[in-house]
Amino acid sequence: MPDARSYLNITGIVSQDQSDGYVRLFNNGPIENFIGAEISQLQPGSNIEVSQQGNAVVPILSRLAISNYPQLPPPILPVDPTHFGHAEAHLSPGPVRVPGYFLTDGSELTATEQDGLVVSLNGKSAGGDMCTLTATVRSWEGPGRETLGKAPGNVTWVTAALEILKGTNPPFIFNFSYSAQAFLFKTSTSQHNIANMIEIDLAPAVVEEQTGPDLIGTAILQRTLTYYGEIFSVQALEVPASTLDAQFHLANQATLWPFMADIALFSDVFENLGGPAPQLDTSAFVTIGSLNDFLPPPPLADLTDQLTTVIAPCLGPLAATCLSADDSVVSLKSATNWLTRLLIDSADGQSAIASMATAYRQSQLAQETNSENQPTMPVNVDPRPGPTEQDTSKPMPADENPAKQPDGT
Repeated sequence: MPDARSYLNITGIVSQDQSDGYVRLFNNGPIENFIGAEISQLQPGSNIEVSQQGNAVVPILSRLAISNYPQLPPPILPVDPTHFGHAEAHLSPGPVRVPGYFLTDGSELTATEQDGLVVSLNGKSAGGDMCTLTATVRSWEGPGRETLGKAPGNVTWVTAALEILKGTNPPFIFNFSYSAQAFLFKTSTSQHNIANMIEIDLAPAVVEEQTGPDLIGTAILQRTLTYYGEIFSVQALEVPASTLDAQFHLANQATLWPFMADIALFSDVFENLGGPAPQLDTSAFVTIGSLNDFLPPPPLADLTDQLTTVIAPCLGPLAATCLSADDSVVSLKSATNWLTRLLIDSADGQSAIASMATAYRQSQLAQETNSENQPTMPVNVDPRPGPTEQDTSKPMPADENPAKQPDGT
């Protein structure tokens, strides 16, 4: 099967309708709810036998036909910003603007602030459509890690999300979420019953030992594509824990191409609020895996400080690596900087992190009652022994070591 970093594998029952050069696949839902792939883009590994369970392997930057979109995708063109309609305004020189926030078509936006930080903007586009951008950070309770033969229990998550509304179009939502208890990270985009998600299992990325430059540990990434709640694609990738960028991306260009122009209208805003696209200097998998998980647990203040100063700053950059390399027009990678800042510096963000720290410490204390001096570790990860006078080779990590509906809820 082709590399999941470069190709999407769409699965379903192959429809008899292959008009306009597209193979259409539907799932357990109505046959009318299909995802279509351009036949000319099909890659080896595809199986499009009519009326059978099949699959279509296509480049991740191709554009899929979605049944409730009003048109088929335009012809495939070389990667160019003009793919995104209004986005060419972002590349054209414009008038010198006074300080403020503007859409790429030159329309001014009004900002709303909390705690001195911008949390929303709104205004009318040049075409007269009302445009709104809203960011939220919060904690919430939701399913954690799955265990064999047992439904996942609820854990505390923190989420940073942005929502874009333009005119009567359905909202576009981008978010990233993290649970310390589950050692899981998720990032997703959704609009009009299409949802793209990448979940990263960080449990095996916990570094047990280091041999020279080699870190022992991996991260497991899984990408899913759902339409009306039906799963149309699941692909996984395992990378060494030391990996800075797995090059494993959300299928935004393939699935959300009609709405890219709406997102691109806010690209100047994202760059203004977030600055340059974030770059990781050290592996986020290792950084998050460094979370202090020894028993007895550290004081709550120390745990909160580690989550705030070490873990949270790499969540946005990790989400940015999951966005397509073809991001220069929409600038969502810059937006992850803005969301990270809100998570760390806003009152809502600090409250969310504190809630997660408290829940994580409580889970450690509960484990402590059942296990003498054993760390709380996720499933399938060998526990680390706590430091003793006889074994100081693995010291406790020091603190200085490197929205609406998250995940469909």
